[in-house]
Amino acid sequence: MTYVTAKKENGIYRISARGHATGSPECCAAVSALACTLAGYAGRDPEIKVLSKSVAPGRFGFSFSGGERARLIFGAFAFGFCALARAFPLFVSFDGDVDQ
Repeated sequence: MTYVTAKKENGIYRISARGHATGSPECCAAVSALACTLAGYAGRDPEIKVLSKSVAPGRFGFSFSGGERARLIFGAFAFGFCALARAFPLFVSFDGDVDQ
């Protein structure tokens, strides 16, 4: 099981994931793709301030700030992780702030 958390507080956005979607290489790949895309995209955006970034096998953590742009990026990725958890609840769990 992969556990994803997405939280926003006072203009700081945090998304983290831990674990493995054991039994579903597709879910594992989807979580990895979302996590790497978030870190790559937000990390290259001049309006985004990366506060922390941690990537290791079975673990991902990323926190950032940056006003409206950060809010939109957070919302898009939180929604993506939430949708993945809804589609594959045996492999991905989501706990977080998402506007639906």
